[in-house]
Amino acid sequence: MFNKWHEAATSVGEYFFVATFTWLILNDEAAHIAAMASGMTAAGEQRASTLVNLEKLTSQLDQEDRRRVAQLSAFLQSKDWDLGDAFRARKALMQIDREYWRAMSNWYGRADPDVFVRRHPEMRDVRDSIARKVAEAPKIRRWW
Repeated sequence: MFNKWHEAATSVGEYFFVATFTWLILNDEAAHIAAMASGMTAAGEQRASTLVNLEKLTSQLDQEDRRRVAQLSAFLQSKDWDLGDAFRARKALMQIDREYWRAMSNWYGRADPDVFVRRHPEMRDVRDSIARKVAEAPKIRRWW
């Protein structure tokens, strides 16, 4: 049972990171909404550690993209999001982009970060790099 939760948590975390980078690199606003919605899904402590890891992953970006990441982080830290907030964020994503919503909200409790690669094949190397970094960092606090 724990392994299934761990796998689901890891996939949601990867979904968040790939959504964020898709937004930053390609200016995909639906990916921005997907990043916000998946970030709101995490509990406070998991969200905080994820944002620390996001800062590490984005440290090599230019100043403008680091500013955008700081704004996303500030938004996600602005309150202790509850299930109602997460539901409303997912509903907003569903209205904007059903494919991203379905990938975040599948029946098995796992998010599908590859949705961004299917839409934007140029994101494959970024997605693979994120997956490696998440796998190499077992001390990352997992989602849920």
